[in-house]
Order: sequence, then structure tokens, then C-alpha cells
Amino acid sequence: MKNGYLTPADLADLYEKLSADLPGEAVQHVSGDQSRKGYDMTGYAYQYVVNRLNEVAFGHWRAIHEMKHLENGKTEKGRILYRKACLVTIQIGNWRFIEGQNVFEVLAEAQGYGGHESIEEASALKGAYTNAFKKAAAMLGVGKKAYEGLLDEDFLAPDQTQPQQRPQPQRKQTTKNTKKPAKQTEDNAGKMNEGQVNAIKKLVMDITGDSPAKKKMLENWVAQRIDGFPGLTEEMTSAMAAETIRWLNHYKNEQRKKAAGQ
Repeated sequence: MKNGYLTPADLADLYEKLSADLPGEAVQHVSGDQSRKGYDMTGYAYQYVVNRLNEVAFGHWRAIHEMKHLENGKTEKGRILYRKACLVTIQIGNWRFIEGQNVFEVLAEAQGYGGHESIEEASALKGAYTNAFKKAAAMLGVGKKAYEGLLDEDFLAPDQTQPQQRPQPQRKQTTKNTKKPAKQTEDNAGKMNEGQVNAIKKLVMDITGDSPAKKKMLENWVAQRIDGFPGLTEEMTSAMAAETIRWLNHYKNEQRKKAAGQ
């Protein structure tokens, strides 16, 4: 930085500082019940992303957004479903006073698209903006782990408005039976869909590396947690597939933590 102004030569160092790990308390968890995706997800809280930008480049960044109001839908219960999409552009540079006007000199910028739907219009607007903002910030290094597969992008179902806070540390496992039966109703008792089939295949490949021994071990691990589990390669109901995906994501995240020495 020269005379209080950023220069192109500062950008590499700036990116390194922006890319530094965010604090542990910045991590948010959204349950499968809230996301309606059948598995828990993890991401970074919006304010911590803003904090990092301010800590590293206060007075040298700005965010510009364009909000698009999509056609509203309806929930299964007939409530209005507000749908919003947003484009956020984050720029890095300097404010300069030129010919009587404040002008922002852009040295680097990144864009991110986001969308959200909710039964509350304000939540739909907020969700679309923060989703797009975090994607744009990740392009500049802030919170990029969420998009490198090291954390899951957080997302809420239409009728959920608040994400879960970081949960308390889990208790040590005991020998108590922890099986959780998959719920089946008239709405979700149908066969698993193609998306669920592909999701299970990808998770199994990511975890086992196509090793038969590891796959068998993983299959036994899931069977201990889901009553009536038919096996990873067998057809199952949509509800059981969603439960299987949730447990596979849980297993994958736990293995990743162990590998990282957490």
C-alpha cells in the first residue's frame, strides 16, 4: 500500500490474508430437517465473511447487488412462496475524490449468483443476497473452503428462516442401540429417485475409493444406524435413501475431521 492506496502489487498479499481460515465459531450447521435435502449441511455465517473483508481491506472494498424478483410459487400447504435471485459484485480498490466526486477505483472484483425461496419475503431477499455475497467473497478467498468441498454450502428450506447455530460437542458413543428408523409416509414411501441414486454412488466412491473391503465396512456402519437397511447397491424407498445420504455425509465429514487432526 502506498500513501494509503492499494496498488496491483498488493493484491497477491491481500488474497493470502483474505484466504486465511475463518474462526471455528464462523461455522454454521443446518440440519437435514431444515434444508429438506435429507442430510446436514455446513457453511460459514455471513457476518464473519464481512468481518474478514473489513479486517483485511476496510475502506478498500464495496459490494454492489442486483436483485431479481422471480415468479412466486406455493407451498404444499398453499402458502405463498417468495422466490428471489441475486447477483453480487464485490470490488477491491480505492476511493478517490476526482473532480468533486467520490469515485471507486477498481483493482479486482468477483461476482456471485445466489437464490433463495421462503414463505417470508424478507427471508427470501436476505437468503438470496447472503448466498450470492458469500459466493463472490469466496472468489476473493474469503470462506473458499465452503466451495472446495471442505464445508457444505448452507441452505434453508422454504419454510425455515433461521439456520442452526454451531452444535455442542458430541458425547462419546456408547454401546446403546443408536439405530434410527427411516420415516415412511404416503408422501415419501416411493422409490428412490435418480438424484438420490447418483448422490449415494458419489458419496460411496468418495469414502471408499471403490475398495470392496471399505465399501463392506461402510455398508455395515450404515446398517447399524438404519433399521431395515437393504444395502448400498440395493433399491430402497425415497425416505430411506434420504436417511442413507444423511448418514453418509455425516461419516464423510467425520473422516475428514480425523484426517485433518481435529
